[in-house]
Amino acid sequence: VEQIGQGEVDAEAVTEAQSALKGRWALAMEDNTERAKWLARWTSVLSTDEPVPDY
Repeated sequence: VEQIGQGEVDAEAVTEAQSALKGRWALAMEDNTERAKWLARWTSVLSTDEPVPDY
């Protein structure tokens, strides 16, 4: 984190890390119960017509 703040991490490494985190999140969300809980949490922060963000 310190290296990121100092600009010592290149864009390619950041993109790779983002992809890895998204992949891990997707694997963790494979359980339908967990996905339902995650979606339900959005109801408290989104307006009625606002869609859930596409992460």
